[in-house]
Amino acid sequence: MAAGEEQVDLENEMAFIDLALRARGLQVDADAMGRVSRML
Repeated sequence: MAAGEEQVDLENEMAFIDLALRARGLQVDADAMGRVSRML
């Protein structure tokens, strides 16, 4: 897998997490999403 493809996968994962949290009515802040991104 190319580095660019891996980045797209990360972006898709982050978008999914963001949507899932918002669907449950939870607040999503940029700092928390940044920490999750670094862990992935």
